[in-house]
Amino acid sequence: MACGGLMSAPVCLIENDENGKLHVRKEAKNILDGIIQPVVVVSVVGLYRTGKSYLMNRLAGQQSGFALGSANESKTKGIWMWCIPHPKKEGHTLVLLDTEGLGDVAKGDEKHDTWIFCLAVLLSSTLVYNSLGVIDNTALENLHAECSYVTELTENICVKADVGQHEDESADFIRVFPSFVWTVRDFTLELKRGDKLITSDEYLEGALKLKPGISHRIEQYNLPRRCLRQFFAVRKCFVFPRPASTQNMQRMEQLTEKELDSGFLGQADTFCSYVYDNSEPKTVTGGRTITGTALGNLAEVYVEAIRSGNVLCVENAVTCLAKIQNVRAVEEALQFYMTEMLSIAELPKRPEELSDIHKTAEKKAIEVFFSISFNDNGQIYQQELMRKIHDEYQQRCQQNQEASRMQCEDVLRDVFDKMEKSISDGSYLKPGGYQQYRDTLTQLTWDYRARTDSQIMREDVLIKYLRAKEEIGIGILQADQSMNATERESEVHRLKCDILKKGQRAVEKQKWLHERVFEDMKRSHQEHMRQTTSQMERELERFRKDNERVLEAKLKSEDAEVAEVFTPELVQRGDEDKHDNTYRFVCPHAGQFRCSLTNLVFVMEGEGEVLYNIDSWDPRLLDGLGQMQPAGPLYNIDCFNGSISGLHFPHCEIFSEENKDILAVAHLTGGNVETMKPLKVTETHVLIDSRDLSLFGLLKRKIFRPSPVTAQVVLFLRPITPRQRENILDVYLLPWNIPLSKVMGQHKESTHITTSSKCSLTPGSEYGLCCEPVGSTVQPETEKFECNFGPNYHPTFEVFVNFNTEEIRLSLLDKTEGKEVWVTRRVVLT
Repeated sequence: MACGGLMSAPVCLIENDENGKLHVRKEAKNILDGIIQPVVVVSVVGLYRTGKSYLMNRLAGQQSGFALGSANESKTKGIWMWCIPHPKKEGHTLVLLDTEGLGDVAKGDEKHDTWIFCLAVLLSSTLVYNSLGVIDNTALENLHAECSYVTELTENICVKADVGQHEDESADFIRVFPSFVWTVRDFTLELKRGDKLITSDEYLEGALKLKPGISHRIEQYNLPRRCLRQFFAVRKCFVFPRPASTQNMQRMEQLTEKELDSGFLGQADTFCSYVYDNSEPKTVTGGRTITGTALGNLAEVYVEAIRSGNVLCVENAVTCLAKIQNVRAVEEALQFYMTEMLSIAELPKRPEELSDIHKTAEKKAIEVFFSISFNDNGQIYQQELMRKIHDEYQQRCQQNQEASRMQCEDVLRDVFDKMEKSISDGSYLKPGGYQQYRDTLTQLTWDYRARTDSQIMREDVLIKYLRAKEEIGIGILQADQSMNATERESEVHRLKCDILKKGQRAVEKQKWLHERVFEDMKRSHQEHMRQTTSQMERELERFRKDNERVLEAKLKSEDAEVAEVFTPELVQRGDEDKHDNTYRFVCPHAGQFRCSLTNLVFVMEGEGEVLYNIDSWDPRLLDGLGQMQPAGPLYNIDCFNGSISGLHFPHCEIFSEENKDILAVAHLTGGNVETMKPLKVTETHVLIDSRDLSLFGLLKRKIFRPSPVTAQVVLFLRPITPRQRENILDVYLLPWNIPLSKVMGQHKESTHITTSSKCSLTPGSEYGLCCEPVGSTVQPETEKFECNFGPNYHPTFEVFVNFNTEEIRLSLLDKTEGKEVWVTRRVVLT
């Protein structure tokens, strides 16, 4: 079967050899090699004697399979595997991995548990952590203190082989780590927070909530919680009541469902449904889905790294895996092509027919290649496949020509047999014999061509035969006394011209065959390029989705760090312009809080009222900043009881080696500017500590070549005036950290049109707005993008559209590089 055969029971995937070192069992590797489908890999880890194996048996739809242990030692040793057809995802295989119970002191090797945990993390797409009782500080300490399972992941695993000194690796770990499910067995608490009922997920997130502060005790408390939040973007929790009495627990495999607690069974079914529906296929860097074959290879690469005493490097493992997969991709694609070509009916074939068969076989072979290959940078392996397919096709063409030649020679011998006998017995050596010979030769040539009409080598074989008979024909001619010398000389000349003409036909046929092969090569190249382009588009789409997933997870993680997201109240002070908004936030308790409108983060030590608004950058103060320039809005922040201890400012920079250290914070007080060095710069925020509140704004150092920033395209439809003949759409190109609420506040009379606005723009570069239908007008044709941080915002482009037009399509083009930076969007105007 496609999933490598139905396994009636689990087998050991990874175990210790006689020297105490981990190795991959050949039996399990062979099973994985037979799985050519994408695999969904679910691993379970946890302390021994916590009921891990029962959950895996339940996922397999079986009462027994993975060994259940009720004694004081771990029953499962190493990592065991059970492959079954996925119950919900057609064309996928569900791979269940049951790991050795952690924390069994009888093993005497703490590092062994760490490696088992690391392998479970790296091989799975969903990691189930099983524990008993409740999720409290003790449970979290069990998860990291026994063998530092979570907090030391970064010491035992690296994503990249070479990491920059200031590079934030958390996003890299999110890319490769699985989703996380915490299952709590024998749970006895009521799911409540105060008087309010909560879900098990809210219970988990509450247990993972960070404490504000920076003391050593608080840092130790936050460490496992922060690691779980940073490493595992998707988290889920299930709580199970005790399944049976203590006496019955010792024979769980024999218990029927009637003997198990109904609440436990209900949760078990809910758990299984969640895993079936939400566990994604296993992927590697870049979001590339892998098959069972690749999973087996990946396991061997990781285990070999452990045996060698190396840190588990995902990048190196994927590089090794890519080489293994690409070599195999070439072999299997070529084998498929050869099988297809050899399966055709007996040769010879017409060149057009053979070419069509080659075209179909090659197309399918390339599809086979791309289904197995990945990370073929520079198309090295694809080009190798192209060369080998070309060589095989050339060889097949030669075989086809040889088969045609042999068939033509057989026909020729049969057709010209009568004439050969007449030559042998001297029948043509008489007066008028040459004319008889010539008529017979002409007639038999027609007969031969009629019988070999579809053969590509007929002219080649014929001319070879006629040239061999040239001297014999001249001999018969010379012996014919009915012809005078002039007639014989003329006939010799005609005979040579006829043979030359027939030879030219053979040459033209061979030339046509070579041109046919060249056209096949050209078509093959085009097919490879077409499929390469399609593959690149699929890869880019995978990268895009992977980046979106990581960005969403990062924002979620940062939301977790700030604990709460709030929407401020919009108020207006008496001395302010009516279009200016002041934001008001009443903080209820200590913690970190992110404003949903501005993305500003306030680190609060307790209750307090915060007022803040966007102010104008003073050009006179900017003149004194030298090589620094604004990199965000200027915020005027005030807190009446001084409970703010830190601020996180949103930025729009896209970091590279050239610009990773260019950000700072300007603190303006009493007409003076203080440049503050950040405590930390994340992918989204710049962090500072400050209790002295006033005006704050981001700065960045000017660099020779401006680097791209994250930007937004904002659309407003102007209100219709009595004399107006067209709809007018205002298009704003703004840095990403400009609050949309601020822009909307200045254009309350216009209608904001919601669309996906995010893009990457380079300050100082020329951009053009493209609009369909053709009748629409855009002005200006091009415009430079400048980072305008307010407080006033004006449209970059104006689009004039007929009143009857209900929908337009907009895209933004980088005029310098000639590419779309904001791909075509549908914009509904009504």
